[in-house]
Amino acid sequence: RERIPGIDTYLTGSGPLGTISVAPTVRLDRRGYSNKRPHRSASGKMGQPDAKRGKVLETRHALLWYHAKCLKDAVERQERVTAEQQAIIADLYEKYEESGCSSLVGRADQDYQEMKTVLMRWTQASTERSQDDVEMAEPNEEGNMDHKEQPEEGVQPGEESLHELDDDRDKKESGGEEDTEELPSRKPSQKKRNKRRGNYYARFAPMTLFTTPLVDQDLVNASGEQVAKLASEWRETRKNHVYKTDVKIVQDIYKEFNTRFAKSKGFDEKYGEKKGYATDMTFFEVKTEQELLALKNEILKSTSCLIRGIPEALNMNLEKFSSEALEKIAGDQEVEVLLQHPQSSTENVDMKNGKSMGWKTSSLQIDPKITYSEFLTSYKRQKEIDDKAVDAIINDPENKEQLIHDYIGMKLDTQYEYDGKAVSFPVAPFATNIDLDDNDRCAEQIAEINKLVEFLRPKEGMMKLVKDNILGVNTVQCYVKSPGSRTPAHQENQLVASVNLNMGPGECVWINVSMVYAAKMEELMNKKRISPYHSKYWPTEQDLIDAGIPYQKLVQKAGDLIYVGVGTYHWVQANGYCVNAAWNVAEMCPVQLAAAVYSHDNNVELKYGTLLPIYDVLLEIAQQDGHLELKKLAKQLLIRPLARAIWEWDYCEEGFKISPSPISESKYEVKEVYRCWGDRCRRNQIQNIFCVQEEKEKCLECVNPKRDFEVYYRKTREDLVKICDNCK
Repeated sequence: RERIPGIDTYLTGSGPLGTISVAPTVRLDRRGYSNKRPHRSASGKMGQPDAKRGKVLETRHALLWYHAKCLKDAVERQERVTAEQQAIIADLYEKYEESGCSSLVGRADQDYQEMKTVLMRWTQASTERSQDDVEMAEPNEEGNMDHKEQPEEGVQPGEESLHELDDDRDKKESGGEEDTEELPSRKPSQKKRNKRRGNYYARFAPMTLFTTPLVDQDLVNASGEQVAKLASEWRETRKNHVYKTDVKIVQDIYKEFNTRFAKSKGFDEKYGEKKGYATDMTFFEVKTEQELLALKNEILKSTSCLIRGIPEALNMNLEKFSSEALEKIAGDQEVEVLLQHPQSSTENVDMKNGKSMGWKTSSLQIDPKITYSEFLTSYKRQKEIDDKAVDAIINDPENKEQLIHDYIGMKLDTQYEYDGKAVSFPVAPFATNIDLDDNDRCAEQIAEINKLVEFLRPKEGMMKLVKDNILGVNTVQCYVKSPGSRTPAHQENQLVASVNLNMGPGECVWINVSMVYAAKMEELMNKKRISPYHSKYWPTEQDLIDAGIPYQKLVQKAGDLIYVGVGTYHWVQANGYCVNAAWNVAEMCPVQLAAAVYSHDNNVELKYGTLLPIYDVLLEIAQQDGHLELKKLAKQLLIRPLARAIWEWDYCEEGFKISPSPISESKYEVKEVYRCWGDRCRRNQIQNIFCVQEEKEKCLECVNPKRDFEVYYRKTREDLVKICDNCK
């Protein structure tokens, strides 16, 4: 791995006051062990990997990025600070302010329009996806595959290799095997993998895919009964006569770092310029609710949008979301607390050994989980230390260097242990996923969120059609951050849009990339050996520039609302102590639906569960009034789950020798959304027919036929045909 230029400077904290070592000078291997004697530092002292917390390894000291940001927040919290006093602190942190940010412009960007064009183009289903020289076993005269080998019960093709790799990863995490970026050298032959895939399609009903072409484009105008009749031919021929079932859609693990899904769906890796840059950011400042409503179309048609002034315009009280206020409603809630290495957004260094991590991120989770109140005790203690340091420096500026020395030592002495050890580098705690889903306990906070205009609220638009509570998606979640807390790069679940409101008091820096560059991002992640779903990654700005990927970079101040558009890649870092609230939104429009089903198929390819119940949303859209363009697309998409429903029925009657019963007549509670609880299920969502085994719902592929189970359906075939026909 390459060493970031200036990494030694960063790790020793070069600054206006000298240097301070914040990482052990001994080099550790990837498991945290040392095979070499520790090196001597410049001062002649021995660095120890488990140095006593607070011990300073160098005689000269400097203010690092983390401590600079902590002091900046503290001075801004001071109520009575003169400009002269503030200047004493300002010269310590001004050099660490974000640079290279986007220009703020009052209009939507062109990249969104191009992304929309690509998404809507494949919905016309005019081209067939390349098979990339994958051989598929042909059925014999009886309609069966020639291969005799069958996958194990509940195991999908390629799953064996997937779980072998999972076992390898478990060994690495436990320290039983040295970490490596290389994939296993031994992998099944192409012929053997094709054989597994062939057996799968001979045995199980074709899975629901939305982005592959229809066999006959006239099916778009076919009646539900015609689709059902065509689908029923699978029972005899074992062929999908409704839509192309691409055998490569079920990828084996060896393709995880070589996916070409975005390119196959029409995203062009040559779109844009040869060099990336910080492109313009859509920005609006509003003073009234009417101004905000008038900007709706511009906001919704942007890659991402920064909106300033919303709390004042809508009379929102952000104090209801302060870290202290959250304790009243979530103090006893167990939260996931991450411990991270705080540093500038432009750097990504493993402080344990001083090496660049490339795109990979480093964080540990406190295990077992702690309550929010326990987290807040330490969180407040760190802020108190910052406040006292600012007071001391302001009152005795001549002694600033010694005061900073004492301050850094105190911060190190009171922070969380990292990996069970006291360390001599900063550790930033990050409390994630604090749920505000209890309407009674969180009534005040929910009331403030509901002051937002409709298109920015959770559970509106297409989200209103999701009948299941999905934490953090159609409910509000809060995140309590320290300077340096990072949310790695990602796209939202099913590529829906999202809203993020910074409750303050600190700032966050965002980097966003339009989905129109999905093929370029895909290619770059393949080179970096990054999985879009199974890796936590932090792209560098320079890599984006070199790959010709424009990006938006902005600072989100307290009270700023960020609208993250459909499919936008984004990663976020806190540059101060702050609380953020976030949730997903989805406009009732074709481009959002197209993105959601695109994501569904991409998830299937990469063996990643789909969180939003796409099938149920499609049924709801079909029964809505209005939204003609949306319903036109929904009708085309519903053809596939309708065919799948017919196949499920035939499979039950032929394979299980069981006729499904209506769930309404069972002893079980009727749910709005059903999910598969099979241990190896990679899709998770259940459409119409499902099994109940050992009181757990399972899909047809995951149920063990050697054990007792029951089979139920949610809607009759006739009901599904009728819904499909009424979607006009």
